[in-house]
Amino acid sequence: NGSGADEVLVQLARGLTNKLLHAPSVQLKKLSAEGRVEALGIVQELFALQDHTDKP
Repeated sequence: NGSGADEVLVQLARGLTNKLLHAPSVQLKKLSAEGRVEALGIVQELFALQDHTDKP
């Protein structure tokens, strides 16, 4: 039965992703709260993220 193994892999992947992204997410929230837009802009460029703040 592969469904149990699949679920374990999904949970493992989710857990690892959350663990890897936790500290950067906390830092980004801190930078945003401090108004450090230059740092946020660098992150947007690094990860090719689009700014949707000006759009309704």
